[in-house]
Amino acid sequence: MSRVRQWFERTWRRLTDTRQTPVRIPARRRVVAPRDPAPTPPRPAPRTAPRVEPQASRVRHAVRPVPPPGTPRRIQRRTVLPLGADNPPVIAGRWDSNTPFGRRTALLVESSPQLRRVEIDGALWNRGGPSAQATLALPYVVMLVTITSGHVDPGEVYMFFRNRSLMGSNDLLGENLHPPPLPNIFPNCRVCTGDLGDAARLAEEATGSPSQQAVLAAEWVWRSRFTTHLKSIFFEPAARVDRRLESFRAWNRASIADRDFIVRIPWERLGRQTVREAVSAALGSHLATIGNG
Repeated sequence: MSRVRQWFERTWRRLTDTRQTPVRIPARRRVVAPRDPAPTPPRPAPRTAPRVEPQASRVRHAVRPVPPPGTPRRIQRRTVLPLGADNPPVIAGRWDSNTPFGRRTALLVESSPQLRRVEIDGALWNRGGPSAQATLALPYVVMLVTITSGHVDPGEVYMFFRNRSLMGSNDLLGENLHPPPLPNIFPNCRVCTGDLGDAARLAEEATGSPSQQAVLAAEWVWRSRFTTHLKSIFFEPAARVDRRLESFRAWNRASIADRDFIVRIPWERLGRQTVREAVSAALGSHLATIGNG
Protein backbone atom coordinates (compact mmCIF):
# COMPACT_ATOMS: atom_id res chain seq x y z
CA MET A 1 0.00 0.00 0.00
CA SER A 2 2.87 2.35 0.67
CA ARG A 3 4.13 2.11 -2.91
CA VAL A 4 0.69 2.73 -4.31
CA ARG A 5 0.23 5.66 -2.03
CA GLN A 6 3.57 7.17 -2.96
CA TRP A 7 2.78 6.88 -6.70
CA PHE A 8 -0.58 8.45 -6.23
CA GLU A 9 0.90 11.38 -4.26
CA ARG A 10 3.58 12.04 -6.88
CA THR A 11 1.02 11.98 -9.66
CA TRP A 12 -1.27 14.30 -7.75
CA ARG A 13 1.50 16.81 -7.07
CA ARG A 14 2.53 16.79 -10.72
CA LEU A 15 -0.99 17.48 -11.87
CA THR A 16 -1.71 20.20 -9.30
CA ASP A 17 1.63 21.98 -9.51
CA THR A 18 0.96 25.47 -11.01
CA ARG A 19 4.63 26.18 -11.68
CA GLN A 20 4.80 23.71 -14.47
CA THR A 21 3.99 24.78 -18.06
CA PRO A 22 0.71 23.29 -19.06
CA VAL A 23 0.88 20.94 -21.95
CA ARG A 24 -1.15 22.18 -24.94
CA ILE A 25 -2.93 19.42 -26.70
CA PRO A 26 -3.63 20.28 -30.35
CA ALA A 27 -7.20 20.12 -31.35
CA ARG A 28 -8.21 17.39 -33.60
CA ARG A 29 -8.48 18.56 -37.25
CA ARG A 30 -11.80 17.93 -38.85
CA VAL A 31 -11.40 16.15 -42.09
CA VAL A 32 -14.26 16.65 -44.54
CA ALA A 33 -14.56 14.01 -47.15
CA PRO A 34 -14.88 15.44 -50.71
CA ARG A 35 -18.27 15.25 -52.27
CA ASP A 36 -18.76 13.26 -55.37
CA PRO A 37 -19.63 15.44 -58.45
CA ALA A 38 -23.15 15.28 -59.72
CA PRO A 39 -23.45 12.61 -62.32
CA THR A 40 -23.79 13.92 -65.90
CA PRO A 41 -27.08 12.89 -67.40
CA PRO A 42 -26.62 10.74 -70.46
CA ARG A 43 -27.21 12.38 -73.84
CA PRO A 44 -30.38 11.34 -75.53
CA ALA A 45 -29.92 9.26 -78.58
CA PRO A 46 -30.55 11.13 -81.86
CA ARG A 47 -33.98 10.64 -83.18
CA THR A 48 -34.15 8.97 -86.50
CA ALA A 49 -37.15 8.77 -88.70
CA PRO A 50 -38.58 5.34 -88.77
CA ARG A 51 -37.66 3.54 -91.86
CA VAL A 52 -40.62 2.86 -94.02
CA GLU A 53 -40.25 -0.04 -96.28
CA PRO A 54 -41.72 0.61 -99.72
CA GLN A 55 -44.72 -1.42 -100.50
CA ALA A 56 -44.82 -2.54 -104.04
CA SER A 57 -48.57 -2.87 -103.91
CA ARG A 58 -49.10 0.86 -103.16
CA VAL A 59 -46.40 2.51 -105.31
CA ARG A 60 -47.52 3.30 -108.80
CA HIS A 61 -45.22 4.83 -111.38
CA ALA A 62 -46.66 6.82 -114.26
CA VAL A 63 -45.38 5.38 -117.50
CA ARG A 64 -45.52 7.66 -120.54
CA PRO A 65 -46.55 5.71 -123.59
CA VAL A 66 -43.97 5.63 -126.35
CA PRO A 67 -45.42 6.80 -129.67
CA PRO A 68 -44.95 4.47 -132.60
CA PRO A 69 -42.17 5.20 -135.08
CA GLY A 70 -43.00 7.86 -137.62
CA THR A 71 -45.31 9.86 -135.34
CA PRO A 72 -44.65 13.63 -135.78
CA ARG A 73 -43.39 15.34 -132.64
CA ARG A 74 -45.43 18.20 -131.24
CA ILE A 75 -43.17 21.17 -130.63
CA GLN A 76 -44.54 23.62 -128.06
CA ARG A 77 -43.49 27.26 -127.75
CA ARG A 78 -41.27 27.59 -124.69
CA THR A 79 -42.14 30.46 -122.39
CA VAL A 80 -39.00 32.40 -121.49
CA LEU A 81 -39.72 34.12 -118.19
CA PRO A 82 -37.87 37.26 -117.07
CA LEU A 83 -35.21 37.04 -114.37
CA GLY A 84 -35.71 39.34 -111.45
CA ALA A 85 -38.82 41.03 -112.77
CA ASP A 86 -39.75 42.56 -109.42
CA ASN A 87 -42.42 44.91 -110.78
CA PRO A 88 -44.97 43.94 -113.42
CA PRO A 89 -45.38 46.13 -116.52
CA VAL A 90 -47.52 49.23 -116.07
CA ILE A 91 -49.58 51.32 -118.46
CA ALA A 92 -47.86 54.71 -118.68
CA GLY A 93 -50.32 56.34 -121.11
CA ARG A 94 -53.35 55.73 -123.31
CA TRP A 95 -54.75 57.59 -126.33
CA ASP A 96 -57.91 56.91 -128.39
CA SER A 97 -58.59 58.04 -131.92
CA ASN A 98 -61.23 57.40 -134.60
CA THR A 99 -59.58 56.48 -137.89
CA PRO A 100 -60.87 55.20 -141.27
CA PHE A 101 -59.75 51.73 -140.09
CA GLY A 102 -61.93 51.91 -136.97
CA ARG A 103 -61.44 53.02 -133.40
CA ARG A 104 -57.75 52.85 -132.55
CA THR A 105 -56.15 52.89 -129.08
CA ALA A 106 -52.47 53.41 -128.40
CA LEU A 107 -51.07 52.31 -125.05
CA LEU A 108 -47.58 52.73 -123.57
CA VAL A 109 -46.45 49.68 -121.60
CA GLU A 110 -43.42 50.36 -119.41
CA SER A 111 -41.22 47.71 -117.77
CA SER A 112 -38.71 48.53 -115.05
CA PRO A 113 -34.97 47.67 -115.40
CA GLN A 114 -34.39 43.96 -115.03
CA LEU A 115 -32.47 40.93 -116.19
CA ARG A 116 -34.31 39.03 -118.87
CA ARG A 117 -33.44 35.77 -120.58
CA VAL A 118 -34.17 35.99 -124.28
CA GLU A 119 -33.91 33.49 -127.10
CA ILE A 120 -31.76 34.49 -130.05
CA ASP A 121 -30.67 32.93 -133.31
CA GLY A 122 -27.56 30.77 -133.08
CA ALA A 123 -25.78 32.97 -135.61
CA LEU A 124 -26.07 35.94 -133.23
CA TRP A 125 -24.21 33.90 -130.60
CA ASN A 126 -21.41 33.11 -133.07
CA ARG A 127 -21.96 29.41 -132.97
CA GLY A 128 -23.81 26.76 -134.87
CA GLY A 129 -27.24 25.62 -133.88
CA PRO A 130 -30.77 26.91 -134.29
CA SER A 131 -30.94 29.11 -131.18
CA ALA A 132 -29.19 30.20 -127.97
CA GLN A 133 -30.12 31.74 -124.63
CA ALA A 134 -28.78 35.14 -123.54
CA THR A 135 -29.26 36.94 -120.22
CA LEU A 136 -29.56 40.65 -120.97
CA ALA A 137 -29.78 43.62 -118.63
CA LEU A 138 -32.50 45.95 -119.87
CA PRO A 139 -33.25 49.57 -118.91
CA TYR A 140 -36.76 51.00 -118.83
CA VAL A 141 -38.41 49.38 -121.85
CA VAL A 142 -41.39 51.23 -123.35
CA MET A 143 -43.64 49.28 -125.72
CA LEU A 144 -46.19 51.18 -127.78
CA VAL A 145 -49.03 48.81 -128.65
CA THR A 146 -51.88 49.76 -131.00
CA ILE A 147 -55.31 48.14 -130.70
CA THR A 148 -57.65 48.45 -133.65
CA SER A 149 -61.34 47.46 -133.35
CA GLY A 150 -60.67 45.54 -130.13
CA HIS A 151 -57.68 43.52 -131.38
CA VAL A 152 -53.93 44.04 -131.20
CA ASP A 153 -52.49 45.25 -134.49
CA PRO A 154 -49.34 43.10 -135.02
CA GLY A 155 -47.90 45.63 -137.45
CA GLU A 156 -48.11 48.51 -134.96
CA VAL A 157 -45.96 47.40 -132.02
CA TYR A 158 -43.04 49.68 -131.18
CA MET A 159 -40.16 49.31 -128.70
CA PHE A 160 -38.04 52.01 -127.07
CA PHE A 161 -35.35 52.25 -124.36
CA ARG A 162 -35.10 54.85 -121.61
CA ASN A 163 -32.88 55.49 -118.59
CA ARG A 164 -35.73 56.99 -116.59
CA SER A 165 -39.32 56.05 -115.97
CA LEU A 166 -42.21 57.77 -117.74
CA MET A 167 -44.39 57.48 -114.65
CA GLY A 168 -44.92 60.80 -112.90
CA SER A 169 -43.77 62.90 -115.86
CA ASN A 170 -45.31 66.37 -116.17
CA ASP A 171 -44.88 66.38 -119.96
CA LEU A 172 -45.42 62.79 -121.02
CA LEU A 173 -45.74 63.59 -124.72
CA GLY A 174 -42.49 65.57 -124.65
CA GLU A 175 -40.39 62.79 -123.14
CA ASN A 176 -37.68 61.29 -125.33
CA LEU A 177 -37.65 57.70 -126.53
CA HIS A 178 -34.52 55.94 -127.79
CA PRO A 179 -34.27 53.00 -130.21
CA PRO A 180 -33.20 49.67 -128.70
CA PRO A 181 -29.98 48.01 -129.95
CA LEU A 182 -31.77 44.83 -130.98
CA PRO A 183 -32.37 43.09 -134.30
CA ASN A 184 -35.83 42.85 -135.88
CA ILE A 185 -36.41 46.59 -135.26
CA PHE A 186 -37.26 48.94 -138.14
CA PRO A 187 -35.80 52.49 -138.38
CA ASN A 188 -38.97 53.91 -136.81
CA CYS A 189 -38.57 51.47 -133.87
CA ARG A 190 -41.43 49.30 -135.06
CA VAL A 191 -41.01 45.64 -134.12
CA CYS A 192 -40.95 43.23 -137.04
CA THR A 193 -43.40 40.74 -135.55
CA GLY A 194 -43.34 38.68 -138.74
CA ASP A 195 -39.70 37.78 -138.11
CA LEU A 196 -40.26 37.04 -134.44
CA GLY A 197 -42.98 34.47 -135.03
CA ASP A 198 -46.52 33.96 -136.21
CA ALA A 199 -47.96 37.47 -136.07
CA ALA A 200 -51.49 36.11 -136.35
CA ARG A 201 -51.05 34.28 -133.05
CA LEU A 202 -50.24 37.60 -131.40
CA ALA A 203 -53.76 38.87 -132.06
CA GLU A 204 -55.25 35.55 -130.95
CA GLU A 205 -53.33 35.22 -127.67
CA ALA A 206 -53.70 38.87 -126.59
CA THR A 207 -57.24 38.98 -125.24
CA GLY A 208 -59.07 40.89 -122.52
CA SER A 209 -59.26 44.60 -121.87
CA PRO A 210 -57.07 46.99 -123.91
CA SER A 211 -54.58 47.23 -121.02
CA GLN A 212 -54.38 43.44 -120.72
CA GLN A 213 -53.96 43.06 -124.47
CA ALA A 214 -51.10 45.57 -124.48
CA VAL A 215 -49.25 43.81 -121.66
CA LEU A 216 -49.69 40.40 -123.32
CA ALA A 217 -48.44 41.77 -126.63
CA ALA A 218 -45.31 43.18 -124.94
CA GLU A 219 -44.57 39.85 -123.28
CA TRP A 220 -45.19 38.03 -126.56
CA VAL A 221 -42.31 39.96 -128.14
CA TRP A 222 -39.89 38.87 -125.40
CA ARG A 223 -41.01 35.24 -125.62
CA SER A 224 -40.18 35.19 -129.34
CA ARG A 225 -36.79 34.43 -130.85
CA PHE A 226 -34.72 37.30 -132.22
CA THR A 227 -33.23 36.61 -135.65
CA THR A 228 -30.47 38.19 -137.72
CA HIS A 229 -32.90 40.34 -139.74
CA LEU A 230 -32.43 44.13 -139.46
CA LYS A 231 -29.52 43.80 -137.03
CA SER A 232 -27.48 46.47 -138.83
CA ILE A 233 -29.92 49.33 -138.08
CA PHE A 234 -29.44 49.76 -134.33
CA PHE A 235 -27.61 46.65 -133.10
CA GLU A 236 -24.34 47.28 -134.94
CA PRO A 237 -24.19 51.08 -134.30
CA ALA A 238 -24.67 50.40 -130.59
CA ALA A 239 -21.08 49.13 -130.44
CA ARG A 240 -19.88 52.68 -131.13
CA VAL A 241 -21.82 53.92 -128.12
CA ASP A 242 -20.66 51.21 -125.72
CA ARG A 243 -18.39 48.24 -126.46
CA ARG A 244 -20.41 46.10 -124.09
CA LEU A 245 -23.19 46.09 -126.70
CA GLU A 246 -21.10 45.01 -129.68
CA SER A 247 -22.44 41.45 -129.49
CA PHE A 248 -24.89 39.37 -127.51
CA ARG A 249 -21.97 37.58 -125.86
CA ALA A 250 -20.52 40.88 -124.63
CA TRP A 251 -23.95 42.08 -123.53
CA ASN A 252 -24.56 38.83 -121.67
CA ARG A 253 -21.16 39.00 -119.95
CA ALA A 254 -21.61 42.63 -118.91
CA SER A 255 -25.14 41.97 -117.64
CA ILE A 256 -23.97 39.24 -115.29
CA ALA A 257 -21.14 41.42 -113.98
CA ASP A 258 -23.20 44.61 -113.52
CA ARG A 259 -26.93 44.64 -114.22
CA ASP A 260 -27.15 48.44 -113.78
CA PHE A 261 -24.66 49.42 -116.50
CA ILE A 262 -27.46 49.56 -119.06
CA VAL A 263 -29.14 52.60 -117.45
CA ARG A 264 -25.92 54.63 -117.70
CA ILE A 265 -25.56 54.42 -121.49
CA PRO A 266 -26.12 57.69 -123.43
CA TRP A 267 -28.87 56.52 -125.77
CA GLU A 268 -29.14 59.99 -127.37
CA ARG A 269 -26.30 59.09 -129.75
CA LEU A 270 -28.49 56.42 -131.35
CA GLY A 271 -31.30 58.83 -132.16
CA ARG A 272 -34.18 60.45 -130.36
CA GLN A 273 -37.94 60.45 -130.71
CA THR A 274 -40.64 61.96 -128.51
CA VAL A 275 -43.72 60.20 -127.21
CA ARG A 276 -45.90 62.59 -129.22
CA GLU A 277 -44.21 61.60 -132.48
CA ALA A 278 -44.45 57.88 -131.73
CA VAL A 279 -48.12 58.02 -130.77
CA SER A 280 -48.92 60.23 -133.75
CA ALA A 281 -47.33 57.74 -136.15
CA ALA A 282 -49.14 54.81 -134.51
CA LEU A 283 -52.57 56.45 -134.61
CA GLY A 284 -52.08 58.05 -138.01
CA SER A 285 -53.45 61.37 -136.79
CA HIS A 286 -52.19 64.93 -136.63
CA LEU A 287 -49.95 66.00 -133.79
CA ALA A 288 -52.35 68.70 -132.64
CA THR A 289 -55.19 66.22 -132.16
CA ILE A 290 -53.28 64.12 -129.63
CA GLY A 291 -53.74 65.10 -126.02
CA ASN A 292 -51.96 63.88 -122.96
CA GLY A 293 -53.07 60.37 -121.98
